[in-house]
Amino acid sequence: MHCVMCATVVSKALKKVEGVVNAEVNFATEKAVVEFVPGKVDIEKLKKAIENAGYKYLGTEERTQEKVDRFHVYRVITGFTIGIILMFLGFIHVYELFEARLVAFGMAIPGFLFVSLPILTGAFRSLKNFTLSMEVMYTIGISVCFIAGVLATFGILAIEFMLFDSALLLAAFLMLGRILEQRAKASTTKSLKKLLTLQPKKANVLREGVEVEENVEFLKPGDIVVVRAGERIPSDGTVLEGWCYIDESMLTGESFPRLKKEGMKVIGGTIARKGTIKVRIEKVGAETVLAHIIQLVSEAMNSKPRIQKVADKVVKFFIPLVLFIGITTFLFWYFLMHESFLFSLSVLIAVLAVACPCALGLATPAAITVGIGKGAELGIFIKDAYTFEIGEKVSTVVFDKTGTLTSGKPKVLKFYNKPEFDRKFILKLVTTVESKSMHPLAEAIVEYSKENFYAKIEDFEEFEGRGIRAIVEGTEVILGSEKMLENFEIKIDQDFQKIIRNVGEKGQSTVFVALDRKLAGIFIIGDEIRIDTKDVVEKLKEDGIKTAIVTGDNEKSATHIAKILGIDKIFANVMPDKKAEIVKMLARNGEIVCFVGDGVNDAPALASAHLGIAMGRGTDVAIESGDIVLVNDRIRDVYTFLRLSRKVMSRVRQNIFWAFAYNFALIPVAAGALHPIGITIKPELAALAMALSSVSVLLLSLSLKRFR
Repeated sequence: MHCVMCATVVSKALKKVEGVVNAEVNFATEKAVVEFVPGKVDIEKLKKAIENAGYKYLGTEERTQEKVDRFHVYRVITGFTIGIILMFLGFIHVYELFEARLVAFGMAIPGFLFVSLPILTGAFRSLKNFTLSMEVMYTIGISVCFIAGVLATFGILAIEFMLFDSALLLAAFLMLGRILEQRAKASTTKSLKKLLTLQPKKANVLREGVEVEENVEFLKPGDIVVVRAGERIPSDGTVLEGWCYIDESMLTGESFPRLKKEGMKVIGGTIARKGTIKVRIEKVGAETVLAHIIQLVSEAMNSKPRIQKVADKVVKFFIPLVLFIGITTFLFWYFLMHESFLFSLSVLIAVLAVACPCALGLATPAAITVGIGKGAELGIFIKDAYTFEIGEKVSTVVFDKTGTLTSGKPKVLKFYNKPEFDRKFILKLVTTVESKSMHPLAEAIVEYSKENFYAKIEDFEEFEGRGIRAIVEGTEVILGSEKMLENFEIKIDQDFQKIIRNVGEKGQSTVFVALDRKLAGIFIIGDEIRIDTKDVVEKLKEDGIKTAIVTGDNEKSATHIAKILGIDKIFANVMPDKKAEIVKMLARNGEIVCFVGDGVNDAPALASAHLGIAMGRGTDVAIESGDIVLVNDRIRDVYTFLRLSRKVMSRVRQNIFWAFAYNFALIPVAAGALHPIGITIKPELAALAMALSSVSVLLLSLSLKRFR
């Protein structure tokens, strides 16, 4: 595709396919998103529709290539060479001879057809699909020049210059602009193409104890593969044997390799730098982390922020308006101002050549695409372009506590038990019950008492946000918070009340144990505050963004953490299903709310916020939660994304400003507004200016790659 109207042509062609509900084509990324009725549409029908419209469907391999069509380069060289020769002949006035005009005519025909072929075929495609594209405008311009030259050759039109040189130079500049634009566009999507190239092709698989090389696409869950230094992990899995330093920079942005040992997860596409491991494959194909990320980045690049709708509406009416201005200008100068036919014609062609909606069409998607790619490089995966618009407007950031402000890896610091209950017996029952729960505090308790034997569970009931009740070997076990004990009318004695007060002041958590409705023990659990959390909160405040903490923990624990970090508001003792109500309440008060949580337990709050940011968990990325996924699980990436949002939207506005300013400034000049003071734009220079407008917008967008 060579202009934004090409995207319209492809979109219309796809929409005509039976069963297609909607189709949106992104000019910057050269991809289409198609909604269709299942069972009625297949890829072959869509490919045929694209090809019938005069375009080519590109597969994954072809999309990763960044080669410029060498014939485009030859066309530019040919156009400039023949065009300059013909221009020189005009300056030495040899065209007064009919023989010289015939020589020029003979040189111009093959040169013009070769150089302008892509432009002419593009115009034909557009007209066939009842769409006005830039190729139609360019074809009118270069054809008028060429036809004028033909008429001048045979003396039908008396003009000083034959305009063959203008036709060739104009076409050459258009092709040069196309090459520059294609190279710049390729750079905007380089991050996605890099991800596509990370997908391994081969794997060393153990079959009946023998190592054989197979295509990765044939791998199945349960297969055992061998990975050596320098090789890519073929798919997601768990290390069975050996050790290896793995480079995960493509996923996390971290430059230092990570040590992977037995029992640890590895991600397909990452590189083994040192050591050898055997990996049991657990996920293949579209289920892998890399495949999810590629899909996420690809979908985000094809999404449109609201600001682009303005540009899209302008582009829709732009070309008819320019055609009207060009024709009106010609009539004005020739019939009303009685200027020469050559001047009036040059003005018409200059208007058609200088006007370009491509810069306007590229202004938003180019910046968004680079921004999404930059985020991916930093381990920040963005699901929708619209999040940039929200990100720059965020006024309040609400943090979940456990796993977000804290490390998410709580540890049992101490366990107190009543003297009348056997310590080992309590731990045995507790380990049995907590092993069935997925709560982070349950994992800490299991880790603490893992040396104990598991017993048989006869009954199990989990109370969301409060605790667990179970029957283990005939004993009723109740685990959980103070509210859980209140539910079962279990009283806390003075000794434990004193422990609770001390724990609450330190921001630690408590889990009570009751056996047969009698208090038996208490776990003291601590969760360290992340190292960079305080710095992030301070930077948010410097930017005028308010902060809040929402947690299911008691108020003393929440106050302790908030005081250390300098967080403005505290919402404590909040059940998971009530977190979303807190977010909605803040939104009703006029705040633009960003909620930061673990992406699993906080799903309702993430969905309710204007912007939901899910913290990643190593390889277990909560890809479906929130609008943003922080793969590195770093709290500082929250602030990094908000900064990136401001930078991207600032660049979008700059691009749109310059795209509008360029057209507002140059179209009147091309139309002859400054002719009374002797300033005009030649058609070939107008074509160069048009090409540079799109390239300048792309270069402005590419400057986002320097964001740190």
